[in-house]
Amino acid sequence: MCALIVLALPVAGLAQNAAPAAPDPVTGLLLNVERAMNAADRTAFTSYFSVPPTLVQGYIADLFIPGAVRSVIRERDRAPLEAVPAGEGYRVVVEFFVETPGRARLRVACRVALASGTDACVLNARFVAIVAP
Repeated sequence: MCALIVLALPVAGLAQNAAPAAPDPVTGLLLNVERAMNAADRTAFTSYFSVPPTLVQGYIADLFIPGAVRSVIRERDRAPLEAVPAGEGYRVVVEFFVETPGRARLRVACRVALASGTDACVLNARFVAIVAP
């Protein structure tokens, strides 16, 4: 059996002054979308998308389920886009879990998010699977 032991020793002054790192723009975007879903705030949800309103309305119809008690978004994969400068665009695969009393729904999406400074928005979203009991 192998075991790996990691020992962390604080460096004088460094550990006390270290501020928590801010989430990167894509992670921040996913957290904001998740908050909007949990608050059932369709207006806030819509504000994170730069796609035609008819597409966003489709996402709302799929993700804002009557009686939902909790929504969770999990990032599963991220890769840089080739046609944009480094750090400004990603292909992100996420899972949307929407829980209702007695059942849950899983949507897997392949989406493109643009991160520009502290602003990030969804440029395209395509659901590739729906799993619902």
